[in-house]
Amino acid sequence: MAVFKTTGKAIAEALGLSEGRISQLKRDGMPVDSIEAARAWYSRRVDLGRSYGQRVRAARPAGGAALNRVVGLAARAEVALVAGRFGEVEAELRAALADVPPGRRGAVELSTAVWNALVGDVAAVLREFAEPADLPSDDLSTMASFWYEAAAGAVRRA
Repeated sequence: MAVFKTTGKAIAEALGLSEGRISQLKRDGMPVDSIEAARAWYSRRVDLGRSYGQRVRAARPAGGAALNRVVGLAARAEVALVAGRFGEVEAELRAALADVPPGRRGAVELSTAVWNALVGDVAAVLREFAEPADLPSDDLSTMASFWYEAAAGAVRRA
């Protein structure tokens, strides 16, 4: 039976960090014998306030303070998800999404993982009652608006 060693690259991909950052964290004591051990260690020690700022890669979009706030919180939410601490940023992110003017909501970009964390409970309820169906193109904007409202917390599981 072959035994495979967990690589820094595998841990980096699992945590959404660079291999260089994994090397730094290893020097700080992060275990690298398994992804689970590394994730648990990282979750206990990550400073969400410091880490999210380093994740904002793109220039801030035009569109005002509310949209800019969402960009920063989206990066923080990604770090929090990896660390298993999404609850620490969820309410603030939902409030920021709600503050974005309707005309600017199309500019909001969140990772699939963050969207799923925000709307997963609503999607689960809908899956219980409805089969997926093809939507006419004129209904797509209505659905987009619905899911945005769900992410912003306006639509919640009862």
